Amino acid sequence: MDNDATQPMHVGFKGLVVSCVIGVRETERLRQQDVVLDVDVCYDAAGAIASDSLDYAVDYSAVAHWCSACLRDTRFLLLERACAALADGLFENFPAATGVTVILRKPAALADGDFSYASLQRTR
Repeated sequence: MDNDATQPMHVGFKGLVVSCVIGVRETERLRQQDVVLDVDVCYDAAGAIASDSLDYAVDYSAVAHWCSACLRDTRFLLLERACAALADGLFENFPAATGVTVILRKPAALADGDFSYASLQRTR
């Protein structure tokens, strides 16, 4: 492997359940509900691959912890705003990230459907 070559890598998780207050309806503002989060973070993993060290990687466990805290600590109205805040925060807190995809689902939002969702993809 050429050590000078970039190695675009995607890391993340799917199906992280977080209880938080989110929604515009009065009933949604009064109690927490579960949302389901998928996050994909792209970064140059050349250093992580060469060293086999977490010091050069994006730690998906730390990403999940940060995202959970963001959702629990902020009472968002819209899924769209929550996705944007997560994407902004991922870039701020994980500077190696060159791209993020956030998918946030509300399983209880639709009586006759599986879930509602918002999805956001950003690069820098």
